[in-house]
Amino acid sequence: MYVEDIFLQNTAVNYVILLLTRRIAKARIGRWRMLIGAAIGGIYAVLMFYPRAEWAFSTFAKLIFSLGLVWGIFGNRSLKEYAKTIVIFYFVTFAMAGAVYGFMSLAGITGETFPLKTLAISIIISYACITAITYSYRRKTLLERNIGALKIRRGDECVELSALADSGNELPIAIAEFAGVKKLFPKEFCAEFERCKKDDYIALSELIKTWKNEIKLKVVPFTSIGKRGGLILGFVADSEFAGKVSKGQVIGLYAGKLSGQELYQAIF
Repeated sequence: MYVEDIFLQNTAVNYVILLLTRRIAKARIGRWRMLIGAAIGGIYAVLMFYPRAEWAFSTFAKLIFSLGLVWGIFGNRSLKEYAKTIVIFYFVTFAMAGAVYGFMSLAGITGETFPLKTLAISIIISYACITAITYSYRRKTLLERNIGALKIRRGDECVELSALADSGNELPIAIAEFAGVKKLFPKEFCAEFERCKKDDYIALSELIKTWKNEIKLKVVPFTSIGKRGGLILGFVADSEFAGKVSKGQVIGLYAGKLSGQELYQAIF
């Protein structure tokens, strides 16, 4: 039963590693293929306890085995994609091994095999943590690739904000945090705008009438996910983003924060 435990435990861990590798690498690999690969890894782990198979566990042999395993499971891809998959596979392997054994150490469990329940809990926690970390990193990287400097000019005043180029923006205008563009307006206007309740058409209309001779303002209706009949106050200004200059751009004033992590202050 001891050998069977080694096989089953290693197969389970190997399967989770391959599952995470597939997810991060965005590879289209069937589960049966991964299960077979995980089982081969489990058999390889069992061989460790046979004296005549010592040669199979040298550093070189382990490297060749892992490279061959990844090729066999994730093959039929370009060399570049294969290299990327290898890097992801090793990252997940080391992260998973460290997380599982770290959890076991905290639980005070030692030995070659672990209680099935404890192993299952540690694998689930490790899977969740690695998934969350990679998702957060990928999301942040994707955002940073689409963030650039947005210059907004009104009269003689100009401000520069970090802006997200969002092709999914359903508004027909750009959006900027009011705090980032306050410099472009008189203090009296800023005070009045901050007192206005959002979506209050009457209050926004009065604000436009009061400042119509000094500031070009517009009330823009919009519909977004989870919200219908929304209103946003916009002003007309010149803008420049990614080398493209726009004259008479309508820019909506948003009273709150557009990014919880403060990665950008405008959506363009």
